[in-house]
Amino acid sequence: MNNLRARIKEKRKQLSDESLKLIGNDILKNIQASISFEDHQKISTYFSVNNEVDTSDLNNYLWSINKDVFLPKIKQDILVFSGYNKDQKLSLNNYGIPEPDHIDENLIEAAQCDLMFIPIVAFDSKCNRIGMGGGYYDKTLAFKKGGKFKNKTLLVGLAYEFQKIDCIEKNAWDIPMDAIITEDKTYKA
Repeated sequence: MNNLRARIKEKRKQLSDESLKLIGNDILKNIQASISFEDHQKISTYFSVNNEVDTSDLNNYLWSINKDVFLPKIKQDILVFSGYNKDQKLSLNNYGIPEPDHIDENLIEAAQCDLMFIPIVAFDSKCNRIGMGGGYYDKTLAFKKGGKFKNKTLLVGLAYEFQKIDCIEKNAWDIPMDAIITEDKTYKA
């Protein structure tokens, strides 16, 4: 698993700025074609690092249609989500990932999001994902395993087509995505 992560992250690292922009535009077009934002007000994205699918144009689009955008923030061993706007002050967390500077009362939990865009290291056609290995998203999204919030939050992974692999062997704690969007297509669970 770690070898696969390293291989895909290295391939991602080799993408030029021009390629990232072109592929990112195609992914944004597929997002707009695949998702009706009418029923989604509270939307979490992420701050792209290490050549993950860039969410800056997505964020601009969401703000242009008056959606509430949130970014993840590490709190102990899970993620909480903080309101994010164009002028938001960010600081680096322990992993070097920018996250909003907010006091606790301005945070929401994942189950309060209507739609979540999630970064991916690798995925398969059944919308199983491999993340960075810290388990933050799987722990945060455990509510999707059951209970009253099971179907409320739509989980959409963002990836490049080359990150697709044949099959991911799921663990009991893994939370699959409802969809994964690449520059070529939208995969649905």
